Amino acid sequence: MYLSGSRWNVRKKRRRTHPGRVLLLLGAIGALLYVERVVVPTVPPLFIPTLTATLSPALFVQEAQDLFQEGKLEQAADSYRRAIAVEPEESV
Repeated sequence: MYLSGSRWNVRKKRRRTHPGRVLLLLGAIGALLYVERVVVPTVPPLFIPTLTATLSPALFVQEAQDLFQEGKLEQAADSYRRAIAVEPEESV
């Protein structure tokens, strides 16, 4: 017994593959391989803290002394505070 009509056709029609889709898929795979093999090893790991240069407290003290000699007392006090903030254990 055969069913008639296009909705009830049991045999599936095989669709042809499009060469453009195949090339696009191969290009995407090639790009992913390139990124994995070349780009990823050269990128440093994320969220790892790096060293930052901090100024020596002696520089702040020297700046504070120069400002004190010029009569800029408020700025000298700020410079002393920055020296203490950089290294609180060191006495000025």
